[in-house]
Amino acid sequence: MEDNFNGYSKCSGEHQHMHLDRAQECGIMAPLQTLALNGTDRGERKAMELLEIMSRFLDQQQEEQEAQLQASAQALPQGQGPE
Repeated sequence: MEDNFNGYSKCSGEHQHMHLDRAQECGIMAPLQTLALNGTDRGERKAMELLEIMSRFLDQQQEEQEAQLQASAQALPQGQGPE
């Protein structure tokens, strides 16, 4: 499902995560940071928006991984740790 946001089409959460994963894999962070510092006013603004979205996404991913590790550790019987 897509939402209409300020006249632009916005991806659903799951689809957006897929795009953000792919963008990170392609090494888009450094060029965005450069654009945020040295671009036109509009380019700087758009790059900053994308960097903020990607930062929130990365934070969320890290929290999810930590929660999974905690759940896995709690699921192990007492006295047994990972080998």
